[in-house]
Amino acid sequence: MRGLMYVVYPARFLARFAGRLCPVTRVLTTNPFFMPYLAALFCRSRNTRVVNLLYDLYPDAMELAGVLRPRSWGARLLGRIAAGSLRRCDATVFLGERLREHTEKKYGPARRSAVIPVGADGAPFRDCMPVQANDQKSITLLYCGNMGRLHDYGTIYDALQLLRAKDGLEAGVMARGRRLRVAIHGNGDGFKKFQDLAGADSGDPAWELVFGANLIGSAWTTQMRDADIALVTMSKGAERVLMPSKAYSALVAGQAILAICPDDSDLADLVREHECGWVVSPGDAPALAEVLREIRTEPAKVLQKRRNAFRAGHEKYDLAVVARQWLDLVNELRRENPPGVRAKAQARGV
Repeated sequence: MRGLMYVVYPARFLARFAGRLCPVTRVLTTNPFFMPYLAALFCRSRNTRVVNLLYDLYPDAMELAGVLRPRSWGARLLGRIAAGSLRRCDATVFLGERLREHTEKKYGPARRSAVIPVGADGAPFRDCMPVQANDQKSITLLYCGNMGRLHDYGTIYDALQLLRAKDGLEAGVMARGRRLRVAIHGNGDGFKKFQDLAGADSGDPAWELVFGANLIGSAWTTQMRDADIALVTMSKGAERVLMPSKAYSALVAGQAILAICPDDSDLADLVREHECGWVVSPGDAPALAEVLREIRTEPAKVLQKRRNAFRAGHEKYDLAVVARQWLDLVNELRRENPPGVRAKAQARGV
């Protein structure tokens, strides 16, 4: 599978577009990391407009994950490729404004840059505005998707330990609130470590912690619709290299977002802009425990945040809205570089 990504896919791409003469706009993601650079290097002279969709910033992501050492030869090579992609591609699309600021500050300005969110398909949830159940006795917090090295799980576990009923007074408070059901469905290095950390410790009067496989198809839709709150996490430093796409799926599904992330991140900005959840810094387990207590005991506040999330999701981040932003970008590139202009420029050596 890795060979397919790093060798076969690039070879097929180049073979497909080597003889293309008619103008086309091609969007390349950073999976694998060198594809936008490769496409810009070999295809821009053939009337192919290349758009770099920067999902992951390399080498920063690999350095943060501990795969590469900063300033190593590998990191320097990947840095040159990142800078070359910004410089050569007709446009670079970032997933957040802070990601754009960091990238261009470190690797130089892009030829053209735009911020376009990943978005999500809101169709399965369009008629599912959140409502408060009259006899709701539990509330579901859902983590769904890959939990890799750049995701924070330790803060969740530590906060749950702080939330335990330790004496009679605290037990009384626990009894008056709803029980938290923390469901972790996914895969990845962080998922396995979280599971190992929890071990057999899966319950308390105030909460239960359950792990399950990745959700797909109708099971995913059902769980997303039924969950009250989305857990979206990133480790300290990850705010410079990623914006979790799961946040947008949570919004269209009407889930409030409990974001465990650095304060100066695109994710934190999203939550605050739409008043659709809570932001807790990685490692601040006491603050997260307080948020969990609020979630247990203030259903009206949770419902309001869920409704704010639903409205923002369908008004701003539904795929139909995001598609219009992409169409605007492509049309701008076409107007600035109509058919035949690039070929003439190349012939003049421009």
